[in-house]
Amino acid sequence: MKQCTVYDLGIIDYQASDFLQEKLLYCRKSDVISNVLLLLQHPPVFTIGRAGNDENVIASKETLDKEGISVFRIKRGGDVTCHAPGQLVGYPILKLRESGLSVHQYVWNLEEIIIR
Repeated sequence: MKQCTVYDLGIIDYQASDFLQEKLLYCRKSDVISNVLLLLQHPPVFTIGRAGNDENVIASKETLDKEGISVFRIKRGGDVTCHAPGQLVGYPILKLRESGLSVHQYVWNLEEIIIR
């Protein structure tokens, strides 16, 4: 795998990190930048992926509003994910083909690294 630049962004809201990821993805696809890993935390937020639905967020809208918890629909897979301060989130922006890895191989390798 080629070099990967790691950025520790601290706590950043979901929309801002999503916008940054989209810009970095475009730059990576265009070979303007090398591989990047964003490490960060989010203020309380639920994301609902393509496989998810609103009913899987069991907190009421009133509770979410009262607690200042945002909800975003996202283009990625998955159901509902909760993010909050104290939870480390990593967003890799890489060209896997350059390393000869499939998505499944990459995820398996990442899981192994975390386990070890």
